[in-house]
Amino acid sequence: MAESSEFIEMKLSPVKLAADNSEDPLVKPNRRRRRGDTWVVSVLVIIQIGVFIATMLVNDCWTNSQGDCALPALGRFSFQPLPENPLLGPSQSKLDEMGALRRSFLTEYHQTWRLFTFPFLHAGLFHLFINLCSVIYVGIHLEQEFGPRA
Repeated sequence: MAESSEFIEMKLSPVKLAADNSEDPLVKPNRRRRRGDTWVVSVLVIIQIGVFIATMLVNDCWTNSQGDCALPALGRFSFQPLPENPLLGPSQSKLDEMGALRRSFLTEYHQTWRLFTFPFLHAGLFHLFINLCSVIYVGIHLEQEFGPRA
């Protein structure tokens, strides 16, 4: 067994960690954007809240519903009665005036501008809250990953 006394010489290369891909031209470096770069989400949130306030201002439940409103202490910004709108928001007729999307408005009256206004309208506070949570949660992650110009 003379062969067993011989040493086999092996060269081991250092193990590359998954995070160390600076030399690999095929792998993009994982660059996270700063939190301050999420201006698009901030603008969308401000627009949606502003449009909801404008819709409630136009709604004026106190005057149009003869005082039968939810939370009458809010005055002009009070909500429609709960049987009419359980989401705490404006009446359906005011949403239609503000640009809500209905098939008849598009097909019969050719009001294509409604395609651009309806995403910012909300049926009530609950609808607005759920939509803003979704926009903030998903939007910030997407904007940090792909940037505001994606």
